[in-house]
Amino acid sequence: MKRFINETDWKVLFIVDNFKVHHGKLMEEWQKEHKDEIELFFLCPYSLEINPDEYLNHNLKQKIRGG
Repeated sequence: MKRFINETDWKVLFIVDNFKVHHGKLMEEWQKEHKDEIELFFLCPYSLEINPDEYLNHNLKQKIRGG
């Protein structure tokens, strides 16, 4: 995220899932320091259909389990 804010001249809007790290104290502190440069938008919890990573994770798990 540092790279995004360093390489742009405008405010970055960043969409993230609800992974614990994204809600941690370190992340909250960092975000407060850079609130004019970046804003985080969190996906709804359990929103598998709008999180493309979930499709990849599902396919990968199926391939591993299926041999």
